[in-house]
This record gives sequence, structure tokens and C-alpha cells, in this order.
Amino acid sequence: MRMWVGILGVLLVSASLCQGQTCFGLNPDDPSVCSAHGVCMAQDLCACESGWFGAECFVTSCFGIVSIDPSVCSGHGICASEDLCECESGWTRDACDTLVDSDNDGVADNSDNCPNVGNPDQADADSDETGDLCDNCPNVANPEQADADSDGFGDLCDNCPDRHNRGQQDRDGDGIRDGCHFPAVVVSWGSQKTPDAPLEGIIQIVAGRDHSLALKSDGSIVGWGSNENMYSTYAGQASPPSGNDFVAIAAGGYHSLALRSDGSIVAWGDDYFGQTRPPSGNDFVGIAAGGKRGLALRSDGSIVAWGDDT
Repeated sequence: MRMWVGILGVLLVSASLCQGQTCFGLNPDDPSVCSAHGVCMAQDLCACESGWFGAECFVTSCFGIVSIDPSVCSGHGICASEDLCECESGWTRDACDTLVDSDNDGVADNSDNCPNVGNPDQADADSDETGDLCDNCPNVANPEQADADSDGFGDLCDNCPDRHNRGQQDRDGDGIRDGCHFPAVVVSWGSQKTPDAPLEGIIQIVAGRDHSLALKSDGSIVGWGSNENMYSTYAGQASPPSGNDFVAIAAGGYHSLALRSDGSIVAWGDDYFGQTRPPSGNDFVGIAAGGKRGLALRSDGSIVAWGDDT
């Protein structure tokens, strides 16, 4: 009992001695006292945590160099705590002594003309300081890489710079993308006529057995005609999906296809032969449809087919 009373007395005396004392202007219970890396033991006396030193515990070291030395972290970062460097942009590794090379092509990002796509030869045909492999207009100098319609083709070489046209479709070969021509008005005849209101702003029309589709200049699709197949069963081929990101359409006997601006394909209608189950992917630039099948052209020039007899 006498021992506990003695210890308690020492603690009370110590507490009374610390009253009113600060460490470099901060109270002992302030979270930032001793640079938040120690405790205030007495007036202006900090006891630093392991790895920190100095009167106010604000100095540490990284790989043998104190944090206040200009050469710490190879001069390309700050020593945040013991042996932990926070590197400046463009530098990496523990001691910030290596330039970042995101694409691992042997050329550091800060001097790579295509930092996210490997191009060790740094080819730049138009000398606009953007490597050919990531230049949206590789044969025409366009240092700003302006692409108003975000279709991946720079404005200076896009055949329709104000409208998304990933496939650069130009069926009449006049150098102007189909959708940039003056919008046409559709007229039709026969039993499956268009809606009463005229269809304006149309850039492409296709027809199946008993249905038709039209692609509008705003990227939407309009359908009309029969939604049934030869067995009088509802298939929905004349009811296209909503959206304004379509760039091409195709019609089969009782099914329909559409190419989105992101290079993917959607299909709807009769699926008895799997004709509305196109391949997945975002690298398609063209589509076509037959009676019970579909075809698609990939950006690498290859063709894929699905549906009946493919």
C-alpha cells in the first residue's frame, strides 16, 4: 500500500510541474505538438517517436539522407517519414531515382510522344510531337489533337468533324461523311408505309421482309412495318432500341442490327437461328444483314458472321 501511495504522489507532483508548460508554443495535448511525431515532456522538450529527431521532431531520414537535405529522395521528392519518399510527378521507385515509363517502351513519359502506348521508335509522321500510334490524325499535323465529335478522328482529317462517325462511312466517295450531307426526306410506298408524319433528317434507310428502319442525323433509329415473323409471332424487328449513339443500321428478314458509336453491335427481332446474338466487342466499323444472319467488319479488316448457315 505504501508503494502505491508513493507512486501516486510522484504522478501528482509531475502533473503539477507540467501545468502551464508548452512545447514551442503548443500545449502538450495539441495533436500537432512536437510536429505530431512525439510528446511534450517539459517546457520545449519533445520526446520524438522512432525515426524522428530534432528539437521539434520534424526531421527524419530517407535511405541515409536527412529529410531537410536538398538531395533527399534523389532531389525528386520529399521524405515523408523514415525511408518513405513521396516522389514528384514523373519519378518513381523507393528513392525517386527513376523516371516513369508507363508503357515500358524504354522511353520515359516526360519525353515519350505517346506515353501510354508502347512505341520505342517514337514514329511521328506529321511531326506534331504526338506519336503515330496515339495520334488521332497521324498524317496531318494537329498538336492540339482536337476531336469535336469524340469519334477518335482528329478534326483536321475527319470527313465529318461535327458528327460522331467512327467508321468514316462515305458511300459516294466525295470525301464528306454520309451523315454530313443535307438530310434527306424519306418517301415510301406499298403496304408497309412510313408513319403519317414525314421522316426528316434521315441519313440511311434499310428494309427487311416486312419492316424498314431509318437512321437519323441525330443518331436515333426509327422503325416501321410489321413486328411479326412468317409464323405470325411477335418478333419486334420494327421496334428499335432508344438512344442517339447509332452510326449504322442493317435489316434481315425478321431481325435488325445497329452499330453504336463505341464500336459495339446491338440486335433485335427474330432469334430462331441466333441472328440477334452478335459477337461482343468494340472494334466493329461496319454491319450487314441477310435473311437469317448477320455480318460485321472489324477495324482490323476481318469479318465475322452469325446466325443461319454461318
